[in-house]
Amino acid sequence: MIFSYNWLKDYVKGMPRPEKLAELLTLHFAEVEEVKKFKTDYLISLDVRPNRAADCFSHLGVAREISAIINAKFEPPQIKYQGFAGTRTADFVKVEVKDKRACPRYMVKAVTDVKVGPSPKWLQDRLKA
Repeated sequence: MIFSYNWLKDYVKGMPRPEKLAELLTLHFAEVEEVKKFKTDYLISLDVRPNRAADCFSHLGVAREISAIINAKFEPPQIKYQGFAGTRTADFVKVEVKDKRACPRYMVKAVTDVKVGPSPKWLQDRLKA
């Protein structure tokens, strides 16, 4: 999988340079196949092992791992959600959990009034990377 160094750096304070990071990742949890410069970013290609897929197939998961390896503060994104008075998720969707032992917790949230349009430039750049 390919990860953006700049994106990871947003979540981990005190991130080492890309080459040093590649060395640390290879020593601790995943083989780094390549580090490549891309515009103002570096792309880090990781061979994530199948047993780490659940937690390391995302930028957040890899950032958590990096913060543990280098003993740095992990800062997840702050998500702001504003609900609307008088609307409830149950008005839009019904969920039935048939085996509460197999699935003790299931959460759902309805999102409405989504406007389809171009993503902001910063997000387009990260996704292109």
